[in-house]
Amino acid sequence: MNFWCTSEAATDVSPLFFSNRERVGAMIGLQDAINRHLLTVDTDDWNEWRVIFMIVNQNHIRDLKFHETRRLTRKDMILHFRVFVDHEAAKTADFNTCVDLLVPALERTLPYFSKAKIGKDIQEKIRTIIHLAAEEAKASVSAKH
Repeated sequence: MNFWCTSEAATDVSPLFFSNRERVGAMIGLQDAINRHLLTVDTDDWNEWRVIFMIVNQNHIRDLKFHETRRLTRKDMILHFRVFVDHEAAKTADFNTCVDLLVPALERTLPYFSKAKIGKDIQEKIRTIIHLAAEEAKASVSAKH
């Protein structure tokens, strides 16, 4: 399975979530580390785990009636998720905090893997991978500074 992520974010969110020519952002750093580890996990025929991080303020969420979503596409064997990230904390987050804010959002996707017939043991392996990848992403930035 390949992990892919992107975001729908307010303009006042820390730029450290995002990559540019000078640096790898928290989302891509975490994505790359997760994908390195997912190579060792058998998720049957599921091809992709897609996550859109919603980093918007609570008023926006309420006014537009946003909610976290989960969807399985068996035709393409893709797990799709939209999950919220704490907007207030995201506004002033340093790189490590950006990574730390993404971890619980990813963990909230795991229980839905059961609907895809991905067992609890694999879900726990993926939870471990998320935490290991978070530490690796943070360490890679620390090593550059």
